[in-house]
Amino acid sequence: MALLTLADIRALEPNVDENKAQALIEDVLSLARVKVPGLTGTLSLDQQDAIKGILREQVLRRYSSGDGDIQQQSAGPFSMTVDSRSTRTPILSKFAMNRLRDVLGTNTGTAFEVDTTPVEVATWEVST
Repeated sequence: MALLTLADIRALEPNVDENKAQALIEDVLSLARVKVPGLTGTLSLDQQDAIKGILREQVLRRYSSGDGDIQQQSAGPFSMTVDSRSTRTPILSKFAMNRLRDVLGTNTGTAFEVDTTPVEVATWEVST
């Protein structure tokens, strides 16, 4: 069972470059298997669909990263530069890894917390 295929990418991006997309699919799958335990186990159809969506989003985001243009315009003493390029991001974001772990039920991450309850309760005496 393949978690993500080229056909899954083409469903949303029909004119995708096959070699680039296949390389990105292999990269995201191998990284996901290392970073998210449980992806190689038995998965329900709902889990497979959810995982496919998360991984497809990551591949498409990375596929289109760097696209854009720099435009410069000037009129008299005024000039303007517009940079519409997107920055290149990791192939599998921490947010995506957490979402995958949520789907698998293996997300043990918690919010940062500090226990401010003292271990011992101090007693104070006031002398008069």
